[in-house]
Amino acid sequence: YEYYETSALSVLPNFDALTPVRGGSAGTFDISPRNRDDDFAFRFRAWLRIDTAETYTFYTTSDDGSRLLLNGSLVVNNDGLHPPEERSGSVALQPGWHAIEVTMFERGGGETLTVQYASPSISKRLIPTGNLFRQIPNLVANVPPELAQPAPQIFEEGEPVALQLVSTDPDGPAPHFEARQLPPGLAVDADTGLVSGTPAGG
Repeated sequence: YEYYETSALSVLPNFDALTPVRGGSAGTFDISPRNRDDDFAFRFRAWLRIDTAETYTFYTTSDDGSRLLLNGSLVVNNDGLHPPEERSGSVALQPGWHAIEVTMFERGGGETLTVQYASPSISKRLIPTGNLFRQIPNLVANVPPELAQPAPQIFEEGEPVALQLVSTDPDGPAPHFEARQLPPGLAVDADTGLVSGTPAGG
């Protein structure tokens, strides 16, 4: 976020022309890290993760003015001097990352800012902190584990068997082993991958 101290605003300022008093990180659109309760403004910028292709409705409730932009386009215009007031706007979004910017200012009296959204599959709610990111995460593709192919084995009936399976997974947890259609009398240790036992006749 960016926190500004202003004077006698009646509409949102040009934030690019102002110097913030301070900036920092916030998990949501929180106006509590301020020095005073009148004549201040905030600008929040983040990446919003959308999981489902739908039409989303965004809401801001603010005292005084606020705006919400997505990917640089105005979606909610709740500007001006007023008591707590809710306004909304809708936009169709595809799954992925979308730049979200919320601005607000407070001149005098009460001060509040609430940002919510809804869609056909999501009831109206605060935008979850788990969907807001300061930067797009650097996602790394998972490499599947590999099982070393054991050499052909020949065992005599009634003789003990000990066959070690080996698996590698460079970016995963310790492997879990399972085996199907083993001869009667043999079993695999799920943690170690050791196939052992004594084959039964049949």
